Amino acid sequence: SPIYLNGTIKNPIILSSIKDSWPGIILINTKNISTIEHANISNMKFIDRPGWISFAGITFYESPVNIINSVFSNSKYEDMIGFINSNFNIHNSIFENAKLDAIDVDYSNGKISTSTFRHVGNDAIDISSSDVFLDDITIISSYDKGVSVGENSILNINNSSIDNTSIGLVSKDGSHVMMVDVNISNSMIVGIASYNKKKEYGDSSIKGSNITFINNNNKYYLEKHNSIIVNEKVFKVNMSNLKDILYE
Repeated sequence: SPIYLNGTIKNPIILSSIKDSWPGIILINTKNISTIEHANISNMKFIDRPGWISFAGITFYESPVNIINSVFSNSKYEDMIGFINSNFNIHNSIFENAKLDAIDVDYSNGKISTSTFRHVGNDAIDISSSDVFLDDITIISSYDKGVSVGENSILNINNSSIDNTSIGLVSKDGSHVMMVDVNISNSMIVGIASYNKKKEYGDSSIKGSNITFINNNNKYYLEKHNSIIVNEKVFKVNMSNLKDILYE
């Protein structure tokens, strides 16, 4: 069955642990839409029981959800939140101090708006085989990628900023990214990249307008057969074998 965590500004729902961590939440095959509103959820681990295991502190498997005005913090082991074959909508929420990915999206459709990601141990948002819309997103300090888009995914990202990551945004393995009004700054390796990691997938692309690059070690990496067009400029291929360089 779905879950309904309906707190208020003055009295938010609090889910946490007495000691170091707790197993978290998993929803499987719920037909009705779950709601998480005005909730503070922290110290999630993952569920590990004989015969099966989850790979996120909170997992939605074929289970739609709306997440509004909530804070997720201090995931201890795997990803913070995972969506698998699920529709989701996230608005005005904060994700901070994730051990690995803050949000992992697989075979899902959803929107994240007016939300902030801070101090993420891997990717802030990792998207595979999914269709996702990001609007008014702030990403600050992600150890790996701000946004990773792969395996035939489609991403639209508007009015957002990605700051202090290793790699700002990646489109790979048959994925296509459309960006409007996005600032990418202080990327330690590269601001944006388009390439192939897995041979079984097709080519990828990034298209953007009104994109600002500030103080990135490299503006872009582009492998042949993929494309980047930003601010009406067609970027030239400048790299090869990025898989070996970025995933050594």
